Amino acid sequence: MPGATKHSAFDWRKRYARNLWLTDLLVLIWVVCGTQIVWLGFGDVPLSTDNFFGLSNVSYWLFSAALIILWTWSLGLIDSRSHRVIGTGTTEYVRVTRASFSLFGAIAIVAFLTRIDIARGYLLISLPIGVILLVYVRWLWRQWLVSNRRVGTYSARALFGRFRDRDRQYRP
Repeated sequence: MPGATKHSAFDWRKRYARNLWLTDLLVLIWVVCGTQIVWLGFGDVPLSTDNFFGLSNVSYWLFSAALIILWTWSLGLIDSRSHRVIGTGTTEYVRVTRASFSLFGAIAIVAFLTRIDIARGYLLISLPIGVILLVYVRWLWRQWLVSNRRVGTYSARALFGRFRDRDRQYRP
């Protein structure tokens, strides 16, 4: 590519991963806050903590904010935005699903062990809708990426080689 710099091939990956992070965050805000409004209403409903570690009842709005942050963090922790998995195969979708179910499983275990009473319907609505929308938005980004790759942009260079006849003697 004329005028391309040494790092331009990697710049699109960073920009694409940042776009995925932003849309993941927006989807999670929409899903979690929407679920809270549908399930619990607009009011300031307290989350019963049973005075665990001296915590009085915490607002569901604070819990929702923590859930959004943890969910976004878990998607990054499992490398769902890694340049090695974006744009090809099902690994990206599997990682999004695995991170989501792992987080909600951990929340359920912690809530059980600490006797924090989290509305199960709130979690049971947030999880499947969140996973479905995250995977759908990732699929939409992939369609955009594929359409750009058709015109020769947003691609990584690859080096392909073949064995020469003289190299065959070294192959096992």
